[in-house]
Amino acid sequence: MAVVVITGASSGIGEATAKALAARGHSLTLAARRLDRLQQLVRETGAADRILIVPADVAEPAALKAVADAAGERFGHIDVWINNAGVSYPDRTPWWELPAERVDNIVRVNFTAPILSVGAALPWLKKSKTPQIINIGSVSGFVAVKGIYSATKFGIRGLTEAMRRELAAEGISTSMVSPGYVRTELTANRDSVANMPGPEIVVKEIVNLVEHGARRNVVVPGRYRVPIWLNALWPGLVDFALGRQRKAAAKSHGRA
Repeated sequence: MAVVVITGASSGIGEATAKALAARGHSLTLAARRLDRLQQLVRETGAADRILIVPADVAEPAALKAVADAAGERFGHIDVWINNAGVSYPDRTPWWELPAERVDNIVRVNFTAPILSVGAALPWLKKSKTPQIINIGSVSGFVAVKGIYSATKFGIRGLTEAMRRELAAEGISTSMVSPGYVRTELTANRDSVANMPGPEIVVKEIVNLVEHGARRNVVVPGRYRVPIWLNALWPGLVDFALGRQRKAAAKSHGRA
């Protein structure tokens, strides 16, 4: 069984991943800002003896070292570190109208934290026989549709690629899981949320990586590989399609 650290574990994909891994007998360190949600999650798993909770805001660099050290000291090592914590902003809010503090927080949580997590976790990952890091990216990291959020996820894609090559010498493998739209708190304000799959479709892939080793990149649901492919070959076509979609959405909300 693996020792797994999950950031952003109090809701959405992080919460669902924690439940799935706990049910399969893994030992977990769960980090998030909302202590009450973490405590409730532990109660729901019935695996309190194998779960350590660490209240932490990953936007603060010191928090990442605190999480890594707490996990390492409790379990002796870390097998898998999952950079799952992420924040966004309402779809109907132009990113250029966001306060500078909000932009800074999005970048720190989505991009800077995964960067800094490597240095924090590395000493404990090196103590594992099969260490790996899993970064949670997004289809928005391949097809940019949302300014600041997409920028951070493009960054995660580049970071993961570099990590895969640079950390290989340390014996650490790196993967990225890139979800499309799934039902989480991040997508709760979208009109199409009822038609989205639940986070379980992403969790299945994460569990597979934890138990069977790293892969280069996993896109879920699989249908999103088509727009990624189209965007790489014919970006102008995707520009046109998304432009029409945005105009229709604006008209339906009385902004045309």
